[in-house]
Amino acid sequence: MKKNYIKLTLLTLFIFVNMVSLGQSISVDKKGNPTPPSFTYERPKNCALNTSLLMTDMKQNKDAKYLKDRYSLTEVNSKLYVGAFIKINNDFDKSKVELLGVELNVKAGDFYTALIPIEKLEDLFLIKGIQKIEIGEKAKISLDNARILTNVNQVQAGTGLPQAYTGAGVIVGVIDKGFDYTHPTFRNLTTNQTRISRVWEQTEIGTPPNNFTYGNEIIGQTNILNNGYDLTTESHATHVTGIAAGSGGIANSLFKGIAYNSEIVLVPSDLSPQKIFNGIQYIFNYATSVNKPAVINMSIGSHLGPHDGTSDFDSACNSLIGPGKILVGAASNEGGDKIHVNKTLTSTNSLLSFVNFPKLSDGSYNPIFSKGITAIDVWGEVGKNFSVAVNVYNIFSNSYVNWTPYINTATNTSTYTGVVYDNDTTSSQDGCIVQIVTETSNSNNSKPHALIYIDNSYQDDVLNQLLVEVTGANGSVNSWQCGDGTAEFTDLSGLTGTTAGITVGATNGNTDMTIGEIGGTGNSIISVGAFTSKNTYTDYSGIGHSITGTLNDIANFSSKGPTADGRKKPDITAPGNVIVSSVNHFDTTHNYNATNIETVSGLNDGTTAWAFAKMSGTSMASPIVTGIIALWLQAKPDLTLDQIKTILQTQSITDSFTGIGSAIPNNTWGRGKINALSGIQYINQFLNLDTFDSSSNFVVYPNPTSSTIFATSKDYYDNVEVYNMLGQKVYLQSLGFILDNQEIDLSNLAKGTYILKFNNLESSKSVKVIKQ
Repeated sequence: MKKNYIKLTLLTLFIFVNMVSLGQSISVDKKGNPTPPSFTYERPKNCALNTSLLMTDMKQNKDAKYLKDRYSLTEVNSKLYVGAFIKINNDFDKSKVELLGVELNVKAGDFYTALIPIEKLEDLFLIKGIQKIEIGEKAKISLDNARILTNVNQVQAGTGLPQAYTGAGVIVGVIDKGFDYTHPTFRNLTTNQTRISRVWEQTEIGTPPNNFTYGNEIIGQTNILNNGYDLTTESHATHVTGIAAGSGGIANSLFKGIAYNSEIVLVPSDLSPQKIFNGIQYIFNYATSVNKPAVINMSIGSHLGPHDGTSDFDSACNSLIGPGKILVGAASNEGGDKIHVNKTLTSTNSLLSFVNFPKLSDGSYNPIFSKGITAIDVWGEVGKNFSVAVNVYNIFSNSYVNWTPYINTATNTSTYTGVVYDNDTTSSQDGCIVQIVTETSNSNNSKPHALIYIDNSYQDDVLNQLLVEVTGANGSVNSWQCGDGTAEFTDLSGLTGTTAGITVGATNGNTDMTIGEIGGTGNSIISVGAFTSKNTYTDYSGIGHSITGTLNDIANFSSKGPTADGRKKPDITAPGNVIVSSVNHFDTTHNYNATNIETVSGLNDGTTAWAFAKMSGTSMASPIVTGIIALWLQAKPDLTLDQIKTILQTQSITDSFTGIGSAIPNNTWGRGKINALSGIQYINQFLNLDTFDSSSNFVVYPNPTSSTIFATSKDYYDNVEVYNMLGQKVYLQSLGFILDNQEIDLSNLAKGTYILKFNNLESSKSVKVIKQ
């Protein structure tokens, strides 16, 4: 803790000024700089920290545009709603909440997802049975030879397998934004009909799906194609869906995706955690109604949260998965960014770390690429509280210039809002708006927690840096920068030239624990990192391009584990650098035309031109895994998360890059590189069997099958009889030997369920088989 007399004196004055100005709104002078009022909001116990920030801004009468820009709000008939998780107990009375106009949607365990009129938010804190109300931060939307490196081509062709696997009979769900529903890659190559069966546009006004109260559900080919798209400013979702489930639009397309015969369900979203969760429930509900397995891709993420699997989103997702219901997420793209910092605190050793925003090559401030806005999420150890403060530190004079009070997790129950200034000698100083809110014990993991919001967009030089400070007598803390990836933690010790030399002893950030929330940290989500399968490409104009990345090595952006509770993440990796897939032809922001260097190829029906373009990120690796799991679900529709983890653990590709043997799993590669073919073989050999007598090793696979069954047993069998569900014998095949991967041809039978009865003189064994 800083002890100099000057700071203590100024701090006393600062607090006094804050006290006399309590309740005033933040305003700006003629030059656009904030004036120094402070505002404190007393947070109810059941108000989560991010919810408290919204309440603070509402109490200061921030306008609707500001609130919509900062928070995940929905506007309906000029009325603002906020999505939230509501954690409840047995005293909860649903009717009292609904009387306030709150729209309760999905219930999962102790959680409801809800849309809350923001003017009624404060009233909810008074209702008995509500343990916590937590709004969500907006998540970020974070193939050719990729199919070769993952052995997908062999699976799609059925090479060395009893049949080809293309995703038929499986639902691939995608929650994202930037969909082009009309792209030919989403059509069936034989019928030319779209494979998109339904769309839930969560941000539109229309007819909501059953059990939901917002958005617009679109069903039927004509309606879906007529609606066309969700956004004209983004192509991310089209690219992602094309990887997981695209057909390429034409036979033998280089840009064919993975599960290209799957059924597709799309959820265009604003990517708030609550709406993402509702999207998951929507897709799984539909899959259940049509008796199909489903795998959902979430190439989205955030760093606001505990990173230990206990967030409301992660906890709620645990109740949704099950046999044939699988979630896949992107690990995030901050593997090369120092967005994480940790420290073991003592009474004489605090955490000090500069929050550094990007600069131009000449060192000047760059207001275009860095708006100077970020959030810092700080989590401690159970029972070990800490204090936080934000300082302005001049790296030329090597001195503190201004600072907030110390806000303690043990005693503070308010949301602090204030302004700290630099020491510019010009006519106007530059102010940084700071909000700090804390809790002694988070309701999900009991950890002390502080959330710091910083708006430093008025700063115009590089000399006055922000220094985040965490003090405490003991215990360790983990902190994450939760903005858009443009800020990092650093010690600035490498600065030279005009600087006097930093002696403050700041802690440098690191790239560990950069695995993201939403797609990366959950116990029930397969988290996917990215490796470089390709580092060159040729654009539509025939010009070659190269990107940074060593072939077959981890991509420099791929986020790393572990999680805060010590689990190794990601779970698996897949190609994610220079992946070519479909893009949104309605996208006028990126404009993927023939002259765009990202565009690689295109399709044209004489009226409309669609493109395939290059993107990179774990967002591209995740749908590769999603598509492969769809192929596996075709082989075994009731495949479980634990079974998938076993397949990944035992069947993935390991090499000199991933590490081998005891080096796997690790926090860079997870269990290695996904192997679609080996996974199918494992399913057919070990999971798709009906073992009636383990002593005889009786094995029948694959089940379901489209043509051929293989049987293995150490016992002798004379024949196999096949009966339909009416008890009629429809097929007989003589055997007369011990079964050793014996082929049984069912190709002439109609689709349906059959009983195979294996007979010998002493006994018989029966197995139920599904013919697809």
